Amino acid sequence: MSDLWVVIPVISVAGFYFMVMFIVMVVSKARQEKTRMRTEVQTRMIDKFSSAPEFVTFLQSEQGKKFATSFEEVPRAHARDRILGGITRSIVLTVIGLALLAINLTEARDEFFIISGAILFALGLGYFIATFVTFRMSKSWGLLPHDDAAATPDARS
Repeated sequence: MSDLWVVIPVISVAGFYFMVMFIVMVVSKARQEKTRMRTEVQTRMIDKFSSAPEFVTFLQSEQGKKFATSFEEVPRAHARDRILGGITRSIVLTVIGLALLAINLTEARDEFFIISGAILFALGLGYFIATFVTFRMSKSWGLLPHDDAAATPDARS
């Protein structure tokens, strides 16, 4: 029976890492599939045109302009997704870290909670700083609209 107590933590830790690896793999595969489908649709649309002048005429139309700007929107959408994901991670890690540190204010004081809380709180702050830097760099590189452009209603479309 005592051997079972040794195996349970090993299986739990291994299971946790396999679960994280599986989630990362599924999310990565979904992103790849989405990109592949978008590329396939755009390729099929381009193949519909029989000549270059016909394609140029299409690109000069309103629908063609929307089609062409969809290529430019992908890096912008990716930058927004990364910033929102960073904010989400920073909030979650910071709150969990603060919660673990707050446990030490009760009678259940333990060194584990102090160390874990401090590490998670520091990770949350680190994610927040990294997200802020990403936000500023994305703005300076033109991936996000500047403050004056964001104020106009045309900048959102």
